Amino acid sequence: MRGHYAENLIGRRFGQLIVVERAKNRGNNAYWVCKCDCGAEKEVKGSHLRSGLIISCGHIGKEKRNQAITKHNQRHTRLYGVWCNMKNRCYNPNVRSFKDYGEKGVKVCEEWRNNFEAFSEWAYANGYDKDAEYGKCTIDRINVYDDYKPENCRWVDAKVQANNRRSKEGNQNGNQD
Repeated sequence: MRGHYAENLIGRRFGQLIVVERAKNRGNNAYWVCKCDCGAEKEVKGSHLRSGLIISCGHIGKEKRNQAITKHNQRHTRLYGVWCNMKNRCYNPNVRSFKDYGEKGVKVCEEWRNNFEAFSEWAYANGYDKDAEYGKCTIDRINVYDDYKPENCRWVDAKVQANNRRSKEGNQNGNQD
């Protein structure tokens, strides 16, 4: 019968986990108390240890996710929001403004699309003011028929941006409707 006999894993290492003792079975599954290199303890299913599915208490995945999300440490800044919103307008069909951007072929250049740091460097070198009042420092595409890219973007106030619209007739002179 399955579950009555389990290979003794005490003392064995699996990734950053060392098995220290047997835990209580759960159903027909053998569980083991493991000590992680970081010091935390975790109960892990034996088959997950042997297959390599679990190799730490979970801190490795958390660290990788946090690094990926916050390696620039600006996730909660206004500029990071500008960058996310710019990408959403171009690539997320669930966003209301997608019809005016992504649906019309507007994209974010490769340099910026997956690299917030590159976008941030450009922004600060080209007039972005993190302390500007709301509506006083917005990203604007100079040629409204072209993509978000360094040579086609600038920081302007909401009034300048409002006057830089696609024409209803579809001509590409960037004049107001």
